[in-house]
Order: sequence, then C-alpha cells, then structure tokens
Amino acid sequence: MIKAGLTGGIGSGKSFIAQIFMSMGIPVFNSDRVAAELMLEAEQRTELENIFGKEVFTQTQTLNRKLIREKIFSDVVYREKLNALIHPLVQNSFERWCSEQSTHWVIKEAAILFESGADNGLDTVILVKAPEALRIKRVENRDGISEQMIRQIISTQWSDDQKEKQSEYVVVNDEVQMLLPQIIQIHSHLMGRSAAR
Repeated sequence: MIKAGLTGGIGSGKSFIAQIFMSMGIPVFNSDRVAAELMLEAEQRTELENIFGKEVFTQTQTLNRKLIREKIFSDVVYREKLNALIHPLVQNSFERWCSEQSTHWVIKEAAILFESGADNGLDTVILVKAPEALRIKRVENRDGISEQMIRQIISTQWSDDQKEKQSEYVVVNDEVQMLLPQIIQIHSHLMGRSAAR
C-alpha cells in the first residue's frame, strides 16, 4: 500500500480534492478532523486546559476553536505545545487506520503536513496550490474570518514554493486549469506504482 500525503495552504482547496479522490474509491484520513476529535478525549482535555486555560472549552464542552486559532496563529509557543500534544496521537491513529485499509493506496490529508513532520513515513506527497488572492477570498467566504487573520495563518505555513520542493505531485486549483485530468493522472500513476511493488 502506498501512503500519500495531501497538503496545501489554507484555502487551496485540498479538502475538495480529497473528496474527488474519495469518490474514486481512495480512502482519505483527515488529520485535522481526527486531531479535533482527539482534543475532546478526557486525557487531552486537562492538557489543553493547562496550555490554553479553562476557556479552551465552551459551556457546551465543545472546543473554543476561535480562541485556539487566535492563540496558535499569534504565538509560536502555543502552536508548538499543541503540535507536541496532538501530532503523535494523530500519527498513531493514522497507522491504525492504514492497517484497516485494503486499497492500493491511501491519502493522509493534513494542512501542516511538512510543518508538523507528518510527512515522515509517507511514500509520496500531493500538493494542492492556488493563488494567494483566490485562497483568501475562499476562506473569507467559507469561514467569515478577516483577511488579516487569514494572512496571519498563511504566514505560519510553509509557502507553496517550499512545499513544492518536497512534493512529488502538484494539483493546480486556480479555477482555470481543469482538475479532473490532473487528479486522474496522479491516481493512474500511483495505481501503477502500487502494482509494480
């Protein structure tokens, strides 16, 4: 089984690309969703309160995502503490998940794949990239957060140029180039690689 990373900066459209791969029968492990689920488990709740304070959970005991986002994207110490707590747990969860799959290849989707070291142990990486102005517009429409906050988030992530140097495949999601031919080509190539193993 080939383990492929799927990454891209905020607003690049990597989750949309992941959905297309899923529709083609490729299982996708969503690292961000799993991380959010892990943060709600009892063992991590105390640690999160120690890092962010009691207000990290709302009155309904859900994650205060706004607070976490503001803290981790304005202070590297918060970001490093959260990553050190959650990323090893996500990695263990990914390995267990892989052992349950029976396809030729699988995808590990992660926003900060390289930044967190989550690319370790993967066979290849697919980068989704888009122009920054388009990414900002998408996130404003999707999340309703300010351009200033979006730019702050972008500044904490590797640039597309940095990511591209470490990625074997690139999907350009600029609303000009057709997506499906790019995705089918990657899928065919990885199926071929898997069969050749």
